Amino acid sequence: MKKWIAIILGALLLPGIILLVVNLVEDFNLNKKVSTATEFIEALDDGVVSIELKADLDFDGIEWKPRKLDAHIIGNDHKIANVNISVNSGDNVGMFTTATNREISDLKLTNITIDYYGSGKNIGGLIGYAEDVDIKNVEIDGEIYASAGNNVGGLVGYMFDDNNQYNDKLSNLTNRAYVNGGCNVGGIFGYVSGEYNPCCNNLHNYGEIRAVKGFGGGVIGYFAVKKNAGGRYSTGALTNCSNVGKISGETTCGGIVGAVRYVKVESCKNSGEVTVSGDDDLICNAGGIVGVGYYSNIFACTNEGNILAEFNYVGGIAGRVESTDNPYSDDIRGCNYSNNKNTGMVKGKNHIGGVFGVVYGRNIIVTSCENEGMVEGDYNAGGIVGILTESKDSEVVYCNNKGNVTAVKYAAGIIGRATAGNFEEMSSNQNSGKLSGEVCNDMYNYSED
Repeated sequence: MKKWIAIILGALLLPGIILLVVNLVEDFNLNKKVSTATEFIEALDDGVVSIELKADLDFDGIEWKPRKLDAHIIGNDHKIANVNISVNSGDNVGMFTTATNREISDLKLTNITIDYYGSGKNIGGLIGYAEDVDIKNVEIDGEIYASAGNNVGGLVGYMFDDNNQYNDKLSNLTNRAYVNGGCNVGGIFGYVSGEYNPCCNNLHNYGEIRAVKGFGGGVIGYFAVKKNAGGRYSTGALTNCSNVGKISGETTCGGIVGAVRYVKVESCKNSGEVTVSGDDDLICNAGGIVGVGYYSNIFACTNEGNILAEFNYVGGIAGRVESTDNPYSDDIRGCNYSNNKNTGMVKGKNHIGGVFGVVYGRNIIVTSCENEGMVEGDYNAGGIVGILTESKDSEVVYCNNKGNVTAVKYAAGIIGRATAGNFEEMSSNQNSGKLSGEVCNDMYNYSED
């Protein structure tokens, strides 16, 4: 009888025992808690699915070899410190070369050094190339040198992200590192792209950003949405971002982002100086928030930094904005630039605006924008817009300029010079700034050329 009882109990308990053993094995093999840099490397080598930091990891004196990231990283607010990487050539360079469908959270990277001597692409302090990777609550400091590289970011060189609108996949990210790259250079991401609503929220930069060739931004160098499978553009979003670091480059730089295409930029703030230099054949595109915006919207953004450029297309909020030919809407079809404010000095050569240097294209509305900064240029300087051109049905309304405007020729309180546009409600604007130069007008200077 006892024998049968034992057999029955064994049969009943065996599945539970097996399940417990399986769970323990899976937990051991797939999820690893680490307390040292050596344990971290061993966990990656063992192919675990998830790595959880239980202490700060110091890589001082430990050789780190960049590799593909195949594990999720849970930082628990711990640090990874003193990682040094030196690479002569190739693409996808960083602490991790590539990552796809991974999650990284609550992590601090400190004293990270990347020395890249090649002319390749996708160089980042954390990841070179990332696709659909969740990165939340991550901070980095250190130095990243890739003066001939393209797509250079403090955290990620190239980020491809889809189906991310209205969530926090890429959020609460901070850069304190010095970042020096060739083209498409940003404090957080060098280049961001996607087909279905890529979204970035709460990105913050404190480090100095240098884009040797151009397209430099405090948080992103270039943010462009691609056509999706249906042949249409969706809407990218860049919200609640800030920059206090100095941004500089040869052409096209913005305090928040160098260039955007089919992206909504909303509630962002810059207080860092933006400086663009080059030669006389270049178009500068320098802006406190955006260098150049193609088919995008800019809402409720503020610039406090000085915007200084040697040549053309300079604005307190954006150097140049362009639209499609579609009728205006609150989405990206037609472009709305509203409730933006500049208090920094804006200085360049031609087409200089307290808010926008150049407004180009149909069905653009600039409304309820304000400038308090000094505006200075050679030709076409305006308290709100430097030049409004090729802009049938576009209008500038309910804007207020309080800054002084100086130009060799064509200075105005609202629009330095206009070659097209809807001027029926120009009286809704206000100007109290002092105007200096040849051919000045309180509202705008109209020209058919």
